[in-house]
Amino acid sequence: MNKLTTLLVGLALAALTIVCKPETDILGPLNPTPSTGTTNEPGLATEVGKPLGAAITQTIGPSGGTIATPDGSLNLEIPAGALSQATALTLQLVEKTLPSGAGPGFLVSPKSVQLAKPVSVVWHYTASSISGSAPELMCFAYQDEKGVWQGTNNTQVDKVQQLIKARVRSFAHPMSWYEQYFMTPAGYPILPNERVNFRVFFQPGRVDTPSGPDDDIFVPLPGTVESDAALKQLTQSELRSWKVNGELYSTLSDEREYSVGKLNILGRGGRTIYDAPRGMVLKADNPIAVSVELNLKQKGVITMVSNLTMTDPESEFKMGGTTYKEARVEVSTQDGDFTLHIKENKPTDDKDQAFVTLRIKKFTGNGTYEIDQESEIMTVSAHDRIDNYDDSYFPSAASKLKYGPFSVTITEKGGPGNPASGRFSGTLYRRIFEQGGSRYEPITVSGKFRVIDNYFEGG
Repeated sequence: MNKLTTLLVGLALAALTIVCKPETDILGPLNPTPSTGTTNEPGLATEVGKPLGAAITQTIGPSGGTIATPDGSLNLEIPAGALSQATALTLQLVEKTLPSGAGPGFLVSPKSVQLAKPVSVVWHYTASSISGSAPELMCFAYQDEKGVWQGTNNTQVDKVQQLIKARVRSFAHPMSWYEQYFMTPAGYPILPNERVNFRVFFQPGRVDTPSGPDDDIFVPLPGTVESDAALKQLTQSELRSWKVNGELYSTLSDEREYSVGKLNILGRGGRTIYDAPRGMVLKADNPIAVSVELNLKQKGVITMVSNLTMTDPESEFKMGGTTYKEARVEVSTQDGDFTLHIKENKPTDDKDQAFVTLRIKKFTGNGTYEIDQESEIMTVSAHDRIDNYDDSYFPSAASKLKYGPFSVTITEKGGPGNPASGRFSGTLYRRIFEQGGSRYEPITVSGKFRVIDNYFEGG
């Protein structure tokens, strides 16, 4: 055993022990080093996390006991015989400063307490707390005196009870769970037409196979590796099968892409772009699950999922006596133009959809714009499933062309990746040809919208 290995083993035995499964699954870099428990990467040092909320104190005696957070998400199970006398233990949650940190970070005091037996740390996870990763990919770490994170993936997972367990032999250091593989973002509310960039990350760490449940070798965590570079770290495995709501991205029909959005895979598959639909997603498809599979030799196929919940922007428009709710909206803001196209949200495009198209030719930002015959600031057109409508008309054969009235108020000006919102109202006209001439019939049009402006980028 070399000096470095001896040092690491000694440090780990003085600090923590993790309960492992009978056959522990090990993830590691391509072409792993010999079974030394070391990596060639320097460890990542961070500040100790600041306290979160009030600390919990409980006196535990030689017969053992449990100390838990108020919500029950984190438990310390002290076995009988671990403590030689009644001891007031304090559990303090802290901020996670490890970039790949997951679940609760915590401190236990007094730090100097002597444990005759290892203590079990139990995290009761939820689907949201591991969104973007998977329970099988959760690992455990402590922060040494220099602030460097030392980690291992020797953990025990119970997916039925939704808990992950580790063992510690000391309370001398801050501790945290972390994700060895994860994807970002892990899920958040989105608007119609929003573009989301997904990336896969890997946290290098343990590279050897533990010999048993008392194998306490920890290694420095060098910090996460992202996207295609993360794929190089997989041992005889691959990242595969990007899906939207369980449907393989490459087999999504035009109709499904219209309804749930689409994916564009980049590079070797470590990155992908998701483009949300331009209209509100139906309840049956909301939230929208974007997932990718890790095919790992030791663990099999593991699915990482990120749930994107589309928020209802209440985009709608009204033409005459018909209101079209959950409308599909497209906005483009560029080169002094603001273009809005709002239409009813049918499963597929067809010529009989009702819509309103509005263009502000001299767009200067938020504010109210009105049709003006002299400056031609704005043009508006519409279709009500039957006929076309325009923003102008002739009162009589001999009169000049008249417009509107029609106005739009922009409250969010949009721009690439930013929300555009506003309201519009006014009068449009359709020309009806009759024997001996024609006449114009008015229709009242109004609506409101809110959407991400990335249409001209292809989103």
